[in-house]
Order: sequence, then structure tokens, then C-alpha cells
Amino acid sequence: MWLRRGLVVGQVTLSLMLVTGAILFSRSLQNLKNIDVGFTTTNLVKFSVSPQRAGYTPQRIKSFGKQLLRDLSTLPGVEAASIATVPVLEDSDEGGSVTVETASRQNGQDNTHSSYLRNRISPGYFSTMQIPLIAGRQFMESDSLPTSKVAVVNQTFAKQFLPGKNPLGMHLGFGSGNVPLDQTIIGVVADSKHSTIRSKIYPFVYLPYLTDDHLSALTFYVRVRADERTVMAEIRRLVHRVEPDFPVKLSSMGDVINESLFVQRSLGFLSVAFASLATLLAIVGLYGVMSYSVTRRYRELGIRMAIGASPKRILAMILRESGLLGITGVCCAVPCMLSMATYIRSSLYQVRPNDPAVWFAASVLLLTIALLAGFVPAWNAGRIDPHAALRTE
Repeated sequence: MWLRRGLVVGQVTLSLMLVTGAILFSRSLQNLKNIDVGFTTTNLVKFSVSPQRAGYTPQRIKSFGKQLLRDLSTLPGVEAASIATVPVLEDSDEGGSVTVETASRQNGQDNTHSSYLRNRISPGYFSTMQIPLIAGRQFMESDSLPTSKVAVVNQTFAKQFLPGKNPLGMHLGFGSGNVPLDQTIIGVVADSKHSTIRSKIYPFVYLPYLTDDHLSALTFYVRVRADERTVMAEIRRLVHRVEPDFPVKLSSMGDVINESLFVQRSLGFLSVAFASLATLLAIVGLYGVMSYSVTRRYRELGIRMAIGASPKRILAMILRESGLLGITGVCCAVPCMLSMATYIRSSLYQVRPNDPAVWFAASVLLLTIALLAGFVPAWNAGRIDPHAALRTE
């Protein structure tokens, strides 16, 4: 019996660890789904093309992008369209060091040279993505000249490099050291997620894509008025009419976000599945041990009832034993969960692996299950006929 009880305690311990993990991963996934990425993801279609692979020169890529943007804007159901050279929320980024005019010192460190991320975009990008403009203006067609030296920055850039100052009209340069400060800030936009949903907001610089002499790939974003699926077929036909050999993979931003959450979604599903299976095994094991215990103690329980023990008292005694096994499993699970917290911390988002509320909820759930698993054997023990039990050899 002690071996059987020890195995049941081990099952309860494992179940509690898995249930705790399932709750943590589920909460983490829910937090990721509720993140404000900084732009409107509904009714937004994206697709990427790589004209360079078809032998396009950077100049021809620019002409292709301008022509396709005009054609996309004429499609029925299309509200706006724009281009970016780095796709959003697909674990891609581009950046380096930046030098900012009149950058201030904070905490004794010189913030003149620091890292940043950037993206090259077409006019109307912020309107298409519905990223709010905080100050200044967006890019215009006149900013797309090769000699244009203008930039739009995000709020984090302005706060980090130009705290308490008006960033409009300030100058910046790419690189560290004595680099020319030839880029003029003409606008400030709200912060938005770029590389991944989980990544923090970095100082960000937007530049006109037509000023890039090394274009190789373009990502188009199309804001539609109706459901995305109804417009995707028209977009694919349009691209193939312009260039039949270009492979085109269209997807909605909702699909992009779902793909970016694949790992977290898989962890959540697997943890819930394993927790359910382990809990089921713990229930079966606990029920089996308590039933076997009642069977072995049949004569003893009959004697107890014969000398005055009430059925309720017998019921409570068996339930107490079942609950004790559950409590022992919970106590054994605590150090295991503490060691597990170190390994799963990096996989969680805005959830503490040692959150007392989660541990308490999982413990109460397992203890309740332990009592329910022991209830049927306890109920059968309370219905023993003492006369029949005393006659049993």
C-alpha cells in the first residue's frame, strides 16, 4: 500500500506541475494576443516580391514598385496601399548606429551614438497601417527624390535622443563618429511593434524607399474595405499581369500574427494536453488506491461501524486519507515547480512563473480532484454492512 500511495503522490506531483505550466502558458498566450501592436491589423493584406531574383536592377525595382502601387489603388475594395522594404512582425529588422544632433546626456552616458532600427517606406505608409502621426508630416512624393534627406522617427526615438525638445527640424546621421548629420526629421509617429510581437519598442527611423540604391525586395501592405479574402485573388491577378513570373504569397496581418505566435500556441496546447492526461492518470490512480484500501480494510471498517462509528465518520476518514495524499503531492510539487520556473521564464510574456495566484489555483484544483476521486470509495465504505463485514474471513 505504501508503494501504491507513493506512486499516486508522484502522479499528483507531476499533475500539479503540468497544470501550473498549462495555466502559465495559457495566460502568456492570452497576453500576447491582447498586445497593442501600434497599428490596425484588421482588413490589412500583405505580400512580398523579390524582383532582384528576376534580374531587376534597383532602378527597375523602383519603377515596378511605383507602377504596382498605382494599380493596387485602383482595385475595387482597396482603400490604400503602401510599400516597406522590411516586413513587419516577421522577425526581420535592419538598423545600426545613429548620431543625433544636440543629443543629451542621461545617467552620465553619452547618448549621441546608439543603436536604432529602420525601415524604408513609400508615401502613405502610415495611413495604410493606421499608425498615428504625432507631430510634423508624413512623406510626400517630393521626398522620394534620390537627393532627399528626410526622416520620420517614432516616439521612443524622440524621447531617448531628444528629451524635452522639439524633434522637428533636428538632424541625424547614420553611423558613429564624425558622420554627416544630413537627415532632417520631418515627423514623429506613434510607437509600433516591428520585429516580433514580443520585442520591445526600439528607437525607429523611417526613410523614403525610393532613396535606397540597393533595393532587392518589396513588401506591399494593402488596406481593404471588406474582408481580406475577397481582394486577395484580385491582387494576385494584378501582380501576375504586371510580372507573370513573380511568386506571390498573400496573407492577412491576422495570419501573420498567428504564425508569429505558433511557438507560444504550441506550448499552450501541449501543456494543456499533457496536464489533462496526467490529471486523468492521477484520478484513476487515486481512485484505484482508495478502492483497494477500502477493500483491504473491509473487516476493519465493519468493526468500526459495529462499535459505533457512523457512516459519515467513515466517509470523512476515507476522504481525509485521499486528501492527505493530495496534500503530500502538492508539498512535493512546490520545490519541483520552483526549479521549473527558471527554465520556463523566457517562454512566458508578462506572467511570473512563481505567481502565487497560479500556484494556489492549481493546488486547489488538484486537491478538489483528489477529494472527488476518493469520494466513491469513501461512499462505498460508509455503506458497509457491519454484520456482513464481521462474518467475512
